[in-house]
Amino acid sequence: MAESSPTSEAKKLKMASIRDRLKPDTLLKISFDNDGDDKNEQAPRFLVAYWSIRGLGAPLRAMLHAAQVNHEVALYDLTEAPDGDSGFEMKSYAADKKWLREEYNGFMNLPFLVDSSSNLVIAQTNAIFNHLGRELNMMGNKEDVAEQAKIDEMLCEVMDLRNKLIQFSYHSDGSKGEALELWNRAKAHFHKFEAHLAKQYPDYFQKMQSKEENGPKKKTSEQAKEGIAHLIPGSFTAPDFHLWEMLDQYEGLCRTFGIPLWAKEGKEQTTAVNFQSRPDVKPEDRIFPYLEEFRNSFMMLPELANYADSYLHKEIPLNNCMAKFASCYQDFRQYQRGQEAPWRAKGVVEIRYKKV
Repeated sequence: MAESSPTSEAKKLKMASIRDRLKPDTLLKISFDNDGDDKNEQAPRFLVAYWSIRGLGAPLRAMLHAAQVNHEVALYDLTEAPDGDSGFEMKSYAADKKWLREEYNGFMNLPFLVDSSSNLVIAQTNAIFNHLGRELNMMGNKEDVAEQAKIDEMLCEVMDLRNKLIQFSYHSDGSKGEALELWNRAKAHFHKFEAHLAKQYPDYFQKMQSKEENGPKKKTSEQAKEGIAHLIPGSFTAPDFHLWEMLDQYEGLCRTFGIPLWAKEGKEQTTAVNFQSRPDVKPEDRIFPYLEEFRNSFMMLPELANYADSYLHKEIPLNNCMAKFASCYQDFRQYQRGQEAPWRAKGVVEIRYKKV
């Protein structure tokens, strides 16, 4: 067996030192059991870092959960500046960013990913999506060039959808009028994904209705697997995670401002309906039935159950504290200066899950 070169060993040591030097406000050490054999438990290969919000970090964290690999999540707090200053400060990230940019990556930004196996520190969201997708086998069929290109297209399309919501959240007056303008601009992206899913799952609703038993029933995780749970049927791909996150955020926006999303009228205009448990609701009466089914199926997959019930999904806000929309995790409300922020400064937290 060939020995590692001094240069290779030096790189490994340098990469290993990152975890000791990083000083985030919260560090989650997430592991998945190895049939109770702690001796063979793998050290975390990946560390993903972002603000202590969902934002761009959420779909990357969900990817790592779905892959059920041991990993770490670093969260940096954005907090009010000292009394008399109306601004905000990012002391922890500013300190770490300086040496990371100088020593590891000149493009350093949040989010960033540390991959200790590949000796890489990667910045920029879609670069991280692509790297994790390749390493976790979530970028489609490697031999299918057209499928690979489609996955890249969808990553970019979701980012366009996300950027419109960010413009509203951080650079508008937060009014219903501005929210309506946003929705009118965002709908085109919804229609594109709706058409894509309809093509990927032909005759899906006709087949589903033919399988229905008498009376309503609750969808199970096994039924979710058979539903519209992926943008490429049958397997996780990187854009699945970002699209689901944006559907969840836009649903919150529409519910907050009373904007019809899933139906033009009725009580469930802004609540995605589970068609299997609601035979009285017909897909043809809904605006985006394929996206609605994806919205309900994806996070019910067994690989995502832990994430769906976690602090990372339920107990941190969508946006940072200066945002007009969803800067507080409760009911998409706006953060008020000086209020309690229980999602900040958690220190080191170890979390262990059972593999499914």
